[in-house]
Amino acid sequence: MSEMTAKEMDELLDHHLAAEMRGDVEATLATFSPDIEHEMVGPGILKGIDAVRPRYEGLFRDVESLSYKTLHRVHGPGFVVDDMLLRVKVLGTMMGIPGNGRIIEFRMLHRFKMHGGKITRETAWLDAAAVLRQLRG
Repeated sequence: MSEMTAKEMDELLDHHLAAEMRGDVEATLATFSPDIEHEMVGPGILKGIDAVRPRYEGLFRDVESLSYKTLHRVHGPGFVVDDMLLRVKVLGTMMGIPGNGRIIEFRMLHRFKMHGGKITRETAWLDAAAVLRQLRG
């Protein structure tokens, strides 16, 4: 399969984000290519499904996604940049700080590279200042 259309990329991204919102590790991983490169800016890059699985298991254990709203989405050849507002309940720790069930809201920016109906690379940035302010506040 060659270059994906904007519609195809949106559909794949909708499946990916819905799986994340449910906290479904396997459904989330199913949207990735086997050689996925998954980067959380700060913690770093992981390569391959087996390396990425523990990251999602820990994330879904510690953080329950409540809602998200896409603020801006831009498509390019084989990529999507998605700027969203995310609302979560921090059950465990986030950025090393206990959440104690606190509900927080912050912006997150993603760049997804896609090919052949799968996400081949995800890079994510979050508004760390907003997260820290709300968890410490």
